[in-house]
Amino acid sequence: MNETKSTIRELLVEAEKKYHAQDAFRYKVKGADESGKKAAKIESKSYTQLKDDSERFSAALAALGEQGKHIAIIGPTSYSWVVTYFGTVDSVSVAVPLDANLPDANL
Repeated sequence: MNETKSTIRELLVEAEKKYHAQDAFRYKVKGADESGKKAAKIESKSYTQLKDDSERFSAALAALGEQGKHIAIIGPTSYSWVVTYFGTVDSVSVAVPLDANLPDANL
């Protein structure tokens, strides 16, 4: 029977239990090959890495005394952004995503 998860924390824990080493994210990283020519490689992060990284971010917020506060998150869509978002809401804080394309005056 499928059980509905009520928190992002529960979702991450259950996904890690079910898919642990499988890829949760794949993304391109720009760089150069051995000859110095531009090249992009594909990197991936597993469900275990996603859960662990999110938990580390939550712990960092707690260590800074920011747990339970409103946390603005701004930046391009990336693995780091997702970890920041999950880690923020996992720490019982309120994530406030801001559009990275907004003019400075609007932010």
